[in-house]
Amino acid sequence: MNPVVRGVLLTLLGIAYLSIAHIGATVGEPAWLVVLTGCMPLSVASLIFLWGTRWRWPLLCVIVIAAWLLVINARDLVAHSLWLYYLQDTGSNLLGCAFFARTLRKGEEALCTRMARYAHNGGMPDTVKRYCDRLTWLWAIYFAACAAVGSVLFLSGHVREWSWFANVLNWPLTVTLLIVELPIRMLIVPARDRASLINSIKGVMAAHAAERSAKTSRE
Repeated sequence: MNPVVRGVLLTLLGIAYLSIAHIGATVGEPAWLVVLTGCMPLSVASLIFLWGTRWRWPLLCVIVIAAWLLVINARDLVAHSLWLYYLQDTGSNLLGCAFFARTLRKGEEALCTRMARYAHNGGMPDTVKRYCDRLTWLWAIYFAACAAVGSVLFLSGHVREWSWFANVLNWPLTVTLLIVELPIRMLIVPARDRASLINSIKGVMAAHAAERSAKTSRE
């Protein structure tokens, strides 16, 4: 599938999921369609993750058993559907935090710094390294803050406000951070040290490919 078409489809699916999630959190008693939609992201993510492991078939059997248990306990699932959405939202933010934070450990190279290194073809000015190290911290803190704010709203009983924050404002906030970061980068990093947009995209793709290769070799 064309990468652009795939990106558009994924974006539309994401918008559809968030819309249904918001409806499910703000209506009195969600319909089965809303509950099933809430199960989809976690189920699809689990299948994608498990398919690349040697234990895919035993673990897939566990998922099938779990799905069967959910079906036979459908009434309880509908009654507690809000927790399903809350756990998925908080879990995704915590995973985002861990994705960046794990590269900040001693002896590791920060994720944004690694991407920038690929964008600069292996060599990287000190100004770029310092900036990218801090940028990795920023993204880790951002996702942790989203998880914390969402948890405070949900656990304090402000479900409608939580739904607006988690299902409506979350992505615009993320896009806003990306947009605001660009002029800040232009102010801090000299023009001679910046990579072009094409090289930056190639750097992200190369870093992702390197991660997958390293994971495959470990297995």
